[in-house]
Amino acid sequence: MSRRADPGPRAPAPPRYRATPPGAATSFALVAALAATLVLAGSCASVAPAPGADGSSSARMAWRVEPDSPPGGRGSLYVQGTLHLGTDELYPLDERTIAAMEASDIVLAELSPGEMEKVQGLVLSRMAVSALPGGATVGAMLSPEEAAWARSLMGPDIFAALEPFEPWVMYSALDQYAAAAAGLDPGLGVDAALLAEAARLGVEVQGLETAEFQLRLLTGSPVADQLVLLRDSIREYRDRPGSLAWVYEAYRDDDRAALAAAVRGSAERSEAFDPSLGAFNDSLFASRNADWARRLAAMLDDGLAVYLFAGAGHFVGEGNVIELLEPYGYRVRP
Repeated sequence: MSRRADPGPRAPAPPRYRATPPGAATSFALVAALAATLVLAGSCASVAPAPGADGSSSARMAWRVEPDSPPGGRGSLYVQGTLHLGTDELYPLDERTIAAMEASDIVLAELSPGEMEKVQGLVLSRMAVSALPGGATVGAMLSPEEAAWARSLMGPDIFAALEPFEPWVMYSALDQYAAAAAGLDPGLGVDAALLAEAARLGVEVQGLETAEFQLRLLTGSPVADQLVLLRDSIREYRDRPGSLAWVYEAYRDDDRAALAAAVRGSAERSEAFDPSLGAFNDSLFASRNADWARRLAAMLDDGLAVYLFAGAGHFVGEGNVIELLEPYGYRVRP
């Protein structure tokens, strides 16, 4: 177990990495939107969270995973599911999750702080080669109704600035504007709070993935596939304006079944809109979950006490990371 010097008083809230206001430099607004999206994978008066809706006495969206037979030198895993968007009512963080972080041998996130610092440069480099050829625009690729809705959400100036780029640019930025419309702030995401807490404690945070890998997931598809993703995102936010709020409420209330239903429902609606989106959903969850479970099992087999914080959607529903650890001999502690 790690032992560190007294880190001093606890910070009351995560730092606010806010986007540049619409109408300012477009590239900075976009970078902020993408930073929030990439960490799939950045002063509170509320009290500590109540026990979970499932009767659990653990911290909100937290799990303890241990060997399902006598340890024999094998390690344990503390999972803290996060939400990448938030409000003040998610804070302060539960003391139990902070204590688990401090007591662990290794702390993992989706991206390390060093990888987070690379995001802006990677995004700008990718945008530099993402202009559509021949004067084409995303607005012309969308239906008039889709373009009008996206323009109304983001504002005409931002829409006009983004539409000369491949659809991944607008697709990624759209998430931030939808979040703002729902009253959610990327600067109050739980990931940002935990990174700040790790820095206060002097704890090194390692990443399961790289910024380049996550950016490639969002930008690596052909333009036609990117357009389908954008149109599906417009459909979801237009037809179900409460979808982000429902996810947030399920997280806030520690309602793991509701969160699983929200993730499953979103995937089902996407695949009903266009079956080709099944492959994209698989790349976001199923493939990554399996890779994470394999790597975590190797660390646990080495006897390490591991603390992992990452998007809560990876830990609920069918095929989640915790479920995938069971064949390796690890289960949630009752």
